[in-house]
Amino acid sequence: MRTKIITLTAVLAIAACGDDKPSTANNVVGSNNASNNTTGSNNGTNNPNNGTTGSNNATVVPMPAPFGLDTRPANPTCAAPERPTATTGITIDRVFPNLNFSAPVWAQQAPGDDSRWFVIEQAGRIRVFDNDNNVSDFQTFVDLTDRVTSGGERGLLGMAFHPDWPNNPTVFISYTGTDNGLKSFVSEFQASGDLQTVDRSSERKLLQISQPYTNHNGGQIGFGPDGFLYAGMGDGGSGGDPDGNGQNVNTLLGAFLRIDVNNGDPYGIPADNPFADGGGKPEIYAWGIRNPWRFSFDRGTGTLWTGDVGQGNWEEVNIIKRGGNYGWRPREGFHCYEQSTCNNDVGWIDPETEYNHDNNNKSITGGYVYRGTEIPELIGTYLFADYVSGRIWALEYDQDNKGSNRLLLETGRNVASFAEANNGELFVVDYGGGLFKINGANAAGVDTFPKTLGATGCMDANDVTKPGAALIPYEPIAPFWSDGAEKLRWFALPDGEKITVKEDGDFDFPVGTVVVKAFKVGGKLVETRLLI
Repeated sequence: MRTKIITLTAVLAIAACGDDKPSTANNVVGSNNASNNTTGSNNGTNNPNNGTTGSNNATVVPMPAPFGLDTRPANPTCAAPERPTATTGITIDRVFPNLNFSAPVWAQQAPGDDSRWFVIEQAGRIRVFDNDNNVSDFQTFVDLTDRVTSGGERGLLGMAFHPDWPNNPTVFISYTGTDNGLKSFVSEFQASGDLQTVDRSSERKLLQISQPYTNHNGGQIGFGPDGFLYAGMGDGGSGGDPDGNGQNVNTLLGAFLRIDVNNGDPYGIPADNPFADGGGKPEIYAWGIRNPWRFSFDRGTGTLWTGDVGQGNWEEVNIIKRGGNYGWRPREGFHCYEQSTCNNDVGWIDPETEYNHDNNNKSITGGYVYRGTEIPELIGTYLFADYVSGRIWALEYDQDNKGSNRLLLETGRNVASFAEANNGELFVVDYGGGLFKINGANAAGVDTFPKTLGATGCMDANDVTKPGAALIPYEPIAPFWSDGAEKLRWFALPDGEKITVKEDGDFDFPVGTVVVKAFKVGGKLVETRLLI
């Protein structure tokens, strides 16, 4: 028997179990059509090419039961939907359009509170406003402009809420200021009783790190899933790390730091920090960093990601591991920067990916692993950007676990930071003053492609294990063996459409046809397939 396969535009499989080949378009019993190897009723002639019983002058052998339809059922609901949209284009769309900020560098929501957003302005203010796209004004959460030294890469650079917020109303703030020279400060403040403002007089300085130059201040802080506070510090500045801070574990520069703000005075050292027992600064978690501009913890895995700004040629993305040495300054990305020491094998950790300074790329902005729900194809993907060119990329891996960059969008914005809402959706902080939401190509519409049997419109509305009234049952003359499973089959045609027969004898189903196959094992329904 010759087998031909229907060409399918999409497959929706529910409760997958077992294996079977697609039903053929030919060899169907039941539709008053003597062509295509069918056995039907109301047909008094036979054609040997049709494979029906009898000869040209013979009478049709009576069937054991009647076949055919007296009335074709109406089909108002069981029709193939539009092909699901594959979001290949990403957009950023302005949100809170009535608000404009002055040199914003960070945005976030407080733990467990979706009602507000907080935005850092580099000069020293933190603004707060309602999470309402029509909001027309913001309030000042705290103003530290009298303590903050800003300009260039200096300023108010990071904030973090205590993980037990609001039960513990402590806010941690990172900024550069002057105290016998330029310093980076990480301080804790107490919020007011109504959590609307920060008490400026409550500052307690935890870290005070002298800065030899005015750039590479890093400055972001954030709590990890372990409850400890992390800080990303640059190498101290100038160009080419002239003081060698990146490879010096006796300075807090050029490193990720981790401290315990719930114990100690003014903080404690986690017992598993690499140098907790000596050999380097006990606060150090990882080192060999040039200038970590924006890091994040993957809320799905706890992995710590950062973008590390390059010197003159290469920007890089790193996964930061406890005790890791990331190679600066002997290395920039995967490449040698300082030839004289670059060949020394000291166990440097390679970047996940890198990019060069072609096409106006200049300075990486680290992002997040997307854990929202609105752009399904990006779930689990790390997104990052370039501050100068405004490009946003997705990090992808091949079968050898080698990373590559897929360009998602040319924003035309100075991407100072990404922001992650409590629900996992991502935003862009434009240094020019606005906030933008990252959306998929079909974000403006609604994905109506059915995800359940009940949503297909093909099954009985009161019992989705049974066919709806629009389904027409059929059975192949020679069904495939499926490990003893019982198979039930139906099809549904769009109202007003008909099956035609092509020159090669195949059935040609109209667009919108749905073919349904159900599998039972031991009388129990285990799978329903819809081929559309």
